[in-house]
Amino acid sequence: MTLSNYPPGVTGNEYEIAGPDNEWEENHYCQKCEKITEFSCESFQKQRSGVCSECDSDLDLGSTDDDIDWEGVAEQREDLEQHREEMGWV
Repeated sequence: MTLSNYPPGVTGNEYEIAGPDNEWEENHYCQKCEKITEFSCESFQKQRSGVCSECDSDLDLGSTDDDIDWEGVAEQREDLEQHREEMGWV
């Protein structure tokens, strides 16, 4: 049995309790303002979003996984596999 001050079903990892993982400011194009403005951005559980500093409209910045070069990762795995075979480790 785990002791917790949270009610049943609450882990403490929820945004309302834990808050964002990271916060920063960044310039983006705002559809509502129709110009580039400064956005207050944050990430939570790999999802990134921003809020326009002028009109408070939301902007979905996607997932932190969007920045991963998956083709490069696949090539590295193939290179490692080939190296292991050449060394006789497989």
